[in-house]
Amino acid sequence: MERSYKHIGLLFWTVLLVVALGFWKTYFGLFPGFVGVPISWHFHAAMLLLWFAMLIAQPVLIRARRFAMHRLLGRLSFGLVPLVVLSMLVVTRGQFVRFAGVVSARQNLADLFIPLTQTLLFAAFYGLAMAHRRQPKVHLRYVVASSLVFLSPALGRLPALWSGASFSTDSIIVSFLVPDVVLLALIGFDLRGGQDKHSRPYVVSLALLLVSHLGWYFLPDRAAWQAVAQGLVQAFL
Repeated sequence: MERSYKHIGLLFWTVLLVVALGFWKTYFGLFPGFVGVPISWHFHAAMLLLWFAMLIAQPVLIRARRFAMHRLLGRLSFGLVPLVVLSMLVVTRGQFVRFAGVVSARQNLADLFIPLTQTLLFAAFYGLAMAHRRQPKVHLRYVVASSLVFLSPALGRLPALWSGASFSTDSIIVSFLVPDVVLLALIGFDLRGGQDKHSRPYVVSLALLLVSHLGWYFLPDRAAWQAVAQGLVQAFL
């Protein structure tokens, strides 16, 4: 592992902490009773915690030169990540069902844009990471990007969950900006360390995030997205 990334596990711990805070009042803080919590949330939480456990363990294994165990966990991720994606889709389905009849059908479909694009981004970054698994520096950076996807759902909930305020456009914008700023900081970190040729994964990841953010402004109410979301609802959700 690159010397400058030997403490990358701290970033993964930080993201996990933000996730725990964002979902504290609605999930983690309900331990051990979890009254009123649907099974789908437990499934999603279990898959997510396993994913972060794997992320945190990998750099430790590399520093300890436990390369065989590192590769084994990498192979196990081929089974875990589809379950993480499935859990994200199941939770999204729960959101759609929960708000059916509460908001208009059009708004309900529009509200699927963020969770579905976040699911797609996570799958894309993981796929890129594994496609470059024989290029450790590229692989690592796409793994980092995959972890940052989970910042937005947590950050978007923090104001509402801790202040009692309703979800707002401002909280969503902040949830978009923070991962973008982290990626920009990581690009700067690489440039400063003379790793400019290896910062491309961060640039690609930032571009994809920005496309999804801009899409949120323009697409959810458009007929094209409504048709796509309706098709997904009928096929899976």
